Amino acid sequence: MRLMAALVAPRSFTDVDGFDLRAVCGPEALARTATHLLLDDDSALFDGCADLSGAFELFPLWCAPSADAGGPGGAPCDQGVLVRGEDSATMEVVCTAAGTCAAVEFWWEGLDPCCRSAVRAAQWLRAPLVVEIGQRVVVTATRTLSQVRIAIAVARAPDTEGEVATTGAHAALGGDVCQPNFAALRHCPMLRDDARNGAYAGAIRRAVSRAQKASGEASVFEIGSGTGLLLLMAARAGAEHIVGCEVDSSMCDLARRVAADNAVPLGVPGERIELLPESFVATLQDASRHRQSNVLMAELLDDTGLGEQIWPFFALARQHLVASGAGTTVVPRKLTLFAVLLAAETAPVCGVDLWPLDPFWFCSAVPNLDAVGRRPGAAHLDLDALEAHWAPASGVAEVLSVDLASVGLDSVKEQELDVSFEVVREGIINGIAWFWHAELDDECTLVTTPTRFWNRHGHVVPATAVRGSRRCWKQAAQAFGPVWAQPGERVAARLRHNTIAMHWAFPSPQQGPEADAERRMLPLFADLE
Repeated sequence: MRLMAALVAPRSFTDVDGFDLRAVCGPEALARTATHLLLDDDSALFDGCADLSGAFELFPLWCAPSADAGGPGGAPCDQGVLVRGEDSATMEVVCTAAGTCAAVEFWWEGLDPCCRSAVRAAQWLRAPLVVEIGQRVVVTATRTLSQVRIAIAVARAPDTEGEVATTGAHAALGGDVCQPNFAALRHCPMLRDDARNGAYAGAIRRAVSRAQKASGEASVFEIGSGTGLLLLMAARAGAEHIVGCEVDSSMCDLARRVAADNAVPLGVPGERIELLPESFVATLQDASRHRQSNVLMAELLDDTGLGEQIWPFFALARQHLVASGAGTTVVPRKLTLFAVLLAAETAPVCGVDLWPLDPFWFCSAVPNLDAVGRRPGAAHLDLDALEAHWAPASGVAEVLSVDLASVGLDSVKEQELDVSFEVVREGIINGIAWFWHAELDDECTLVTTPTRFWNRHGHVVPATAVRGSRRCWKQAAQAFGPVWAQPGERVAARLRHNTIAMHWAFPSPQQGPEADAERRMLPLFADLE
């Protein structure tokens, strides 16, 4: 077994819907995030990255057994040997592509490259290195039993035969870690979602135009500005007044750097574009801002649809900040949630059926979700990526729809909704998943509908639908039961929510003549809990 590496150039953030966002997720920002990051094949941080070199070996990790291998004291042994202690190695690597090397990716693999780790690690370089095809780069790696450090430098032609020289300081992150910039981790999936960015850019442009036609000017307010991307979109659309609020002061500083990089002045109160370093609730206390905005926008959508408080925040904004009149526009203007019952289990691995190890609980199929059904709250699942591990057990049902353009504070309260599902297959039901449609305007609806339900299983996707990246939004799920059901049965579920958090419950079986069908829905393992 050996530790392998490659030089890589992560995707550039110089053009995110026309804006330069290197201050958020550029190489220097990523280098400040953490010394090392673990990445899988679906990581947003490595989506679109380019290899600048072939794979090369850093260190052996495990020596295979051999008749010539020596055990303790040099005696031959027939067992593998773990390579212990500290070690360092220096090698020259030839670049196979031109670009900016901002990270070194590394992983372990066996003698057969097909046997390799499913998760990779990356070390970001504090000083990215511009390389050309055929250029030689000196890579220096040091390791202990728990850490690996990699440095790179440009190799120059030796002054004398046999001499190896380098120029410049190594670009490694080293032992001292800069102040972490977790914005890169938090916002990278969103900023890399071209469908999301394009959908919002178009909706904001149309909203500004509509407000200008109706009122003569567009006055935009954004809740939770984050990196300031939507503020820049509103400025590009020609809005006369733009105000955003952001409770995280470090994010406000970052948004100002982003605006400066794009030559957009992000001013103080009274200027065309304002960013208020305060919470949305604090902004509501300023009476001078009441009824001043005719465009309200926010990207407050998580996997569940409600978790970032879009419902109560829009209700408060409509009561205090948004001007009344036909020209007022909100983005998004409507949010609809849909749900479906699931049968989920671990699919066979290499022909071996593993469901007895993990009956009905998602655990083995989804890393880091240990017995998710036994604790409150929603799990966040990528149903498209996990298609082999689940099947729909019912048709899709509409759960609730919120008209964000007219929502009032009277709707912000705890509510219970009864939802009926028609079973479509015989067998176990052990989970419920839900997803949403966010209608931005007449021309665009963002959806998180899994591919399996795209105009199937009773679910109709709008003609204006745009599917956001799975790295930005997944689906929400909650395990229950398990229960057994027959095709054609109706399963009654009760959704409890407070406009922010959601929880599904299944009523206890009724007594009386109609109880037979209900009894079949009893949890199979109720006596074992």
